Amino acid sequence: EIFKRGKGYAEMLMLKKYLKLRKSKSNYFIKISGRYKVKNLGKILNQIKSQKKAMYIDYSKLFKKCSTFFYASDIDFFEKYFFKNLNYLDDSKGKFLEKLFLKIIMHNNFKISKIYPKPKIGLNLKSGSHKSQYSYYKQLIIKLIYHVP
Repeated sequence: EIFKRGKGYAEMLMLKKYLKLRKSKSNYFIKISGRYKVKNLGKILNQIKSQKKAMYIDYSKLFKKCSTFFYASDIDFFEKYFFKNLNYLDDSKGKFLEKLFLKIIMHNNFKISKIYPKPKIGLNLKSGSHKSQYSYYKQLIIKLIYHVP
């Protein structure tokens, strides 16, 4: 089933298992793709702690894009809205995790915030899906996209 549905489905199953077995008393979790080192993580965490929104994720309704390499969410909120839609995910049919997240965000009126400050990651990192590089210019374009509503 995992091989058929793809990496987004596998990622959500791992996250679901982790949240079920976790020992922490926190109401929030943070997901960061393992290949990235977020240089300003402390500043982002301080911002998240001060606001207490349901979710923090970079997305753009205008460009119909959503970034899932880094996000934070209230656990109850995430379990209620995201785990119940796992059957949507199927990479072979173009039903990617990012599309599911954007679909849920756009069709509901949640207290969701974009991530500020933006995560600072190293230059020339490789994408997990298509192995392209996240050069300085690509990161700049991505930042511009997610600053737009």
